Amino acid sequence: ALAVWGPNAPFRCTLRGYRKLSDDFKGSTVFTGFKKSWQGVRRIDTGYISPGVRGEYDVVTCRDDRTGEVQYFRYAYGGNGNNDMRGDPPPPPGKTN
Repeated sequence: ALAVWGPNAPFRCTLRGYRKLSDDFKGSTVFTGFKKSWQGVRRIDTGYISPGVRGEYDVVTCRDDRTGEVQYFRYAYGGNGNNDMRGDPPPPPGKTN
């Protein structure tokens, strides 16, 4: 779940899912088809968002309806789906617990 604080005016946020490709298409990214949108004033609460799978990430685009200003946010869970949201976070790459 995300809590997005925005202007004291109407604004909207859209989340889109993307996947990094591998093998012959390494370096390319495609839209997974996952898309959700919310709108509100001052704060938006998204509710549950599926964590996806390894190699996927989400981009949240928020737009101020009054001024047209746009902000972009990118985030990704690790490669363990829902388990990434439980317990201790995984160690950084190259490190062990």
